[in-house]
Amino acid sequence: MTQRKTASILFMDDEVHDETNTTVSEAVAALRAAGHDVDVVDSPGAAIDAFYHKYYRVFVLDIDMSKVMDTLESPVNRGTRVAEVYRELDNDSAVIMFSAMGLTEDWFRVANHHVFGYVHKGDRNAISNLVKKVEAVLTAPSD
Repeated sequence: MTQRKTASILFMDDEVHDETNTTVSEAVAALRAAGHDVDVVDSPGAAIDAFYHKYYRVFVLDIDMSKVMDTLESPVNRGTRVAEVYRELDNDSAVIMFSAMGLTEDWFRVANHHVFGYVHKGDRNAISNLVKKVEAVLTAPSD
């Protein structure tokens, strides 16, 4: 019997503490139920800081982070900026965008920084699609 692969995941979303929006908390719970080690942060600065403290195989990032104030340089409210920083730091982690929005500029940034995938929060199967996308990272051939 083969053992299921699991990942250490950093999940960044400004709605993590918003009790009126359950999509984020349900997504984190589903990833944990699948056996993954999930840490959650609610700001781009905390996401960048976490990179230096622990190895994460997968980063799940929200695009629109406008509900939090942060100290990152402009544009401070974009998860795509965090994805850029991660790619510049150049490790073998995968970035998955998990968001309900995004501007054309965001999609160009994501494409140019080799993001593994995008899951739209508004999709009916968003949470299961996110879990599947993480599992795809773990089964994808490494470079």
